[in-house]
Amino acid sequence: MRSFRISLPRQDHGRYVRWARKGTLAVLDQGLFSGSNFVVSVLLARWMSESDYGAYSVAYSIFLLVSGFYNVLLLEPMAIFGSVQHFGHFVAYLKQLTQLHMRGGVFTSAGLLIAAGITYGYAPDSALVGAFLGLGLGHSLILFFWLTRRACYVHGQTGRALSGTLLYSLFLLIGTAVLHQLHILTPLSILVWNGIAGVAAGMLLVHLLRKDHLALASLLVSRDVLRQNWVYGRWLLFSAALYWLSGNAYFVVTGTLLSLEDVAALKALQNLINPILQILVAMNLLFFPWATRRYDQHGAGILMRDLGVFTVLLLGFSTTFLLLMIVLGKPVFTLLYNGRFADSRWLLPGMALIPVLTSVISIWIMGLKIIGKTLFVPIVDAVGAVVTLTAGLWLVTTYALKGAVGGLILSAGLRIPVLLLMGMWLIYTARKRIAENS
Repeated sequence: MRSFRISLPRQDHGRYVRWARKGTLAVLDQGLFSGSNFVVSVLLARWMSESDYGAYSVAYSIFLLVSGFYNVLLLEPMAIFGSVQHFGHFVAYLKQLTQLHMRGGVFTSAGLLIAAGITYGYAPDSALVGAFLGLGLGHSLILFFWLTRRACYVHGQTGRALSGTLLYSLFLLIGTAVLHQLHILTPLSILVWNGIAGVAAGMLLVHLLRKDHLALASLLVSRDVLRQNWVYGRWLLFSAALYWLSGNAYFVVTGTLLSLEDVAALKALQNLINPILQILVAMNLLFFPWATRRYDQHGAGILMRDLGVFTVLLLGFSTTFLLLMIVLGKPVFTLLYNGRFADSRWLLPGMALIPVLTSVISIWIMGLKIIGKTLFVPIVDAVGAVVTLTAGLWLVTTYALKGAVGGLILSAGLRIPVLLLMGMWLIYTARKRIAENS
């Protein structure tokens, strides 16, 4: 009997090997990043008082709001323009982005320090005072690491990103343990130390990027880069705020309507789903510039196929994680927190449903961004924000912590049908335009 064997061309085989290597390094990088943050979050939940941990969680929620604005004005434009238009002079382009980062950091730090002063005026003994102060001092240093790490992904340098993440993780873990041993582990100290870890890792990545890529002569100036980023991200600024309202706002809502102790319990639940969320983020970071180049070269048909395949892949990861949390979640929760937050551990399977919903939402919103339909993204995110400000507030007020978990699920889930309807409408209009032209 004759045997048949399918063999790939040597060029394609080499390309697949390179992408497999990059994908593996990306997963390792994100695993290390999320793993170190996960360990620190668990240690803080064990070592801090519940009010301190709740204040830290509120401050971190606000940091995610700030980072959402940062993402659409710096990180995502870098993924789009840096992978195509500025690919040949990337280091010069990154230098301009760093200057914009420093200028923006001054304004946001001033705002957060003012918030700390206002909180002190109303409640001088509140743990939120130190949390806002630490956030004001440390947030721009943390975001500097995010900027340089994303730059490595844009240029496919996932191994370099892993080097920076390793240094960041070592700084963060050792520093947290030292602060605890010195009995000075507070929201202020941990947020400042997080910033120190971020700037150390960021400087390492800047050195590696300069070493690997010669900065070619470029006429780029910060004003031109800012204008380009603003045109891309102006509508997405609304989306960043609306996206925050769809999810992380529940920590502020819970702290306002309930207590900092309830915020601590909600954060303890979220800690256990963060690893899978970070893995999904890592895969998105690698997919985004690659899919952008594919769309630029081959058009919308290839993009739709790529998005479909990637959706199935992410759904497989997130659904597997959900099943693991249903089976093993409660004993793992008890072991990690040493019996703390025991009254809320039964809510863990509900929290584990969020990554399943997020895996669908993130991919197709990415598709809208790649084809330049950024105006539609705030419409999708507005659905989750409206749910938070209506049903979410009612759920938290009526059902306390379990209402907050229910609100998170509802805010995420109701965005999916809106996203699907929007995608169907875009496909319909595209086909109609093709028919008219033919």
